[in-house]
Amino acid sequence: MADDGQRTGLRGLPFTVIRIRAGDPIRPNITHSGTGFFYQLDVGPHQIALIISNKHVLTGKTWIEFDVGAMDDERNRIFGPSTAVRVEPGQLPIFEHPDPSVDLAAIPLNPITDSLAAAGKKPYALLLTRENLAPESIQAVLHAATSVLMVGFPNGIMDEANNLPVVRRGTLATPYGANYRGRTDFVIDIAAFGGSSGSPIFALFEHILPDSGGNISFMTRPLIHLIGVLHSGPMMTAEGLIVPAPVPTSFLMAQTNVMIHLGYCAKAFRIEELAPVIEAYGKASS
Repeated sequence: MADDGQRTGLRGLPFTVIRIRAGDPIRPNITHSGTGFFYQLDVGPHQIALIISNKHVLTGKTWIEFDVGAMDDERNRIFGPSTAVRVEPGQLPIFEHPDPSVDLAAIPLNPITDSLAAAGKKPYALLLTRENLAPESIQAVLHAATSVLMVGFPNGIMDEANNLPVVRRGTLATPYGANYRGRTDFVIDIAAFGGSSGSPIFALFEHILPDSGGNISFMTRPLIHLIGVLHSGPMMTAEGLIVPAPVPTSFLMAQTNVMIHLGYCAKAFRIEELAPVIEAYGKASS
């Protein structure tokens, strides 16, 4: 993503995400909060617009609500309050990653935006695509301490007046090329709170781009690549033990359990593995 307009580069990052709220199936008075982001996936000959998040954000909820932004006549994102669109159970399919160990899921975007368009609104969604994923040449230089950005809604926090998320900066805590604990995960050093689940993680190169041979190139514009999706993080228990736990989506947590500001993220290429799931659903529905 080159920084050459509202819809690209650093300027475009806040418009790639959407706040998700959902009802708890056991405690009706509890509202969960998470983050989703817009992604266009090639499924056979079709291009399908999706909201990508975690399984634990989207599945098993009594309702899901999305805060959708609007655009003007020039197709620029308007800074203004969102429009909430509620999805009831069974109303839209939820596509879960086929690997039980991969906490990724998606829901189709077009039915949500089409419902708003039918009501005379102009919904806005900035779609990421496979082109935004880090190529192998970039993955090779994603060493520990590389700068990363996380875009989302920690603890559900957002600028409600303008429907804007929070962008946080951190670093890779492990080399991207290593599969953390044998899974296609990596770790980031960043403050991840409830509501951050499903946040996209971007590698950021601001002025200098290294290569695998130790050479560097100077850049006049930041270079940004989607490298993963936050799904969980280590938590310190009352006994002082460090245990992995999904980043919570509700805020009723025992105060003796404390996130220690590290995040576990699924590598971004696993998003593409949702395509067969969606294709199989389409064939079964036809």
